[in-house]
Amino acid sequence: MRKCLTLADRRYIHRKAREIDSSGAAWKHREAQAAFNKNAVDKKREADTKHRTKVAAKQARIDAVNPHFGAKAIKANPGTIPEFNLELDWHRLCDTEVPLKSHISHKPEKVKALLEAVDHHNSGQNTLPVPMDENTIQEDVPSNLDEEESDFE
Repeated sequence: MRKCLTLADRRYIHRKAREIDSSGAAWKHREAQAAFNKNAVDKKREADTKHRTKVAAKQARIDAVNPHFGAKAIKANPGTIPEFNLELDWHRLCDTEVPLKSHISHKPEKVKALLEAVDHHNSGQNTLPVPMDENTIQEDVPSNLDEEESDFE
């Protein structure tokens, strides 16, 4: 830098740097960025809390369902579509082959899906969902780790 700039150029650059530092622009920018980050985190936490509350309310509605296990009772008194949806959700917890609500839109299709779910449940053919645990622990660890040769030797 000393080879490229003269003494006057270096003084000018240092003076401008001191002016910029003394104006507090960098400090103001950091404060504004910190406030924005805090606001974004608060919004995400609030949205997450709302989502968890909604999921818990839905799970409470599903847990409160008293499902019908007799095909004759379902055919005799079918009920309403919201009741079908809750019963299908209850059966979907235990059986992955129960179709999603978005795939069946009419009441006769929902009755048929519920009857199939009840038949699966009564026959013991439930297909349980596979839990997705990200924190799995490796269980099959070889016991002779100390006896293996090192790659660094």
